[in-house]
Amino acid sequence: MKRSKLNYWGLILIVSLFAFASCSDDDPIPNPPEPEKPPYYDYTCIVVNQGNYTEANGTIAYYRESDNKVVVNAFQKANDRYLGSIVESVAVHDTIALVMCNNSDKIEIIDVRSAKIYVDPIKGDDVVTPRYAVMNDKYAYVSCWGKYENYTYPNSYLLKIDLNTKEIVKKIKCGDEAEGVLLVGNKLYVAVSGGIEVYDTSSDTKTGSINNKTMYGSAKQMRIDKNNKMWYSVINYIESPQGIIVADLSTLTVEKEILVEGFMGSHFCLNKDKTKVYFYSYTNDENWAQETSSVYTIEVTTKTISENPVFEGEYFYGLDVNPQSGLFYTAEVYGFTANSKVMLFNESGTVSKEFTAGVGACRFVFY
Repeated sequence: MKRSKLNYWGLILIVSLFAFASCSDDDPIPNPPEPEKPPYYDYTCIVVNQGNYTEANGTIAYYRESDNKVVVNAFQKANDRYLGSIVESVAVHDTIALVMCNNSDKIEIIDVRSAKIYVDPIKGDDVVTPRYAVMNDKYAYVSCWGKYENYTYPNSYLLKIDLNTKEIVKKIKCGDEAEGVLLVGNKLYVAVSGGIEVYDTSSDTKTGSINNKTMYGSAKQMRIDKNNKMWYSVINYIESPQGIIVADLSTLTVEKEILVEGFMGSHFCLNKDKTKVYFYSYTNDENWAQETSSVYTIEVTTKTISENPVFEGEYFYGLDVNPQSGLFYTAEVYGFTANSKVMLFNESGTVSKEFTAGVGACRFVFY
């Protein structure tokens, strides 16, 4: 009898051990749940809606090209407050985006994937009319107009911001009316009145300049073509030639000045393979209200303007290209009194998508 009981309990023990071992070997340990993805991690671009100057109702929107989805007022939704400003531009590097708010004199720093702020906005005496920014892995450089004097901006400067601490570390004096900024390696190019200034970012000192020849206005924005030539826009609000200038970066000399009538100099781009410049010009009615807008091209090899426009509309304000899809983005802004209509078109001018953005859509920042 004792032997039978021992055999019985021994059998139970063996079966239990086998079952435990089987469960351990066969049942995988469940994976931890995946972290929730940020809402805009797979979107295409940030749309800068400048807003109406008297209402300070500038916003940013997020747009996804694959399904034509747009999220308006993204900053307000993420942070439960409005930008409360005219939004001049947005710059993106990795996961950081800087939002330049010019009439409220502040710079917002947000996570590009969620639109949530990292810190309180950068503002104070050192931030006066911020315009444009560019970043590398460590620092941001922001152009600022400074105080307005005698119909110009003679107090322009660059702010250097540490992207780790999110604090200003240096203020660098530059030429008047500082606008677009561009980084190529350790060289920082700054668009100013009369041309382009070149700075060495290892020392933050000016090392050279490109001087306009006959276009005496202010340089605005810069692009680099497939041949490593710089194309930059020039605007003059008095009777003087304006248009696009081509420069050699190795010699810092102007190769050609291309006159453009009715030029909107802050808005031009290159196509996906950087072989053509796309820009738009406009005509006004007798009251100087913009009547028509037309997109033309310039071949980078011949440097000649196309005879006919590739795309036409009304009151364009903004032009850029998605470097992935090659589609061009522009917007009709309806006098800054209503939401803008953004249109996507290909190189031949065929519209493929449209969506509604905020008031004064003017820039498209791809990431």
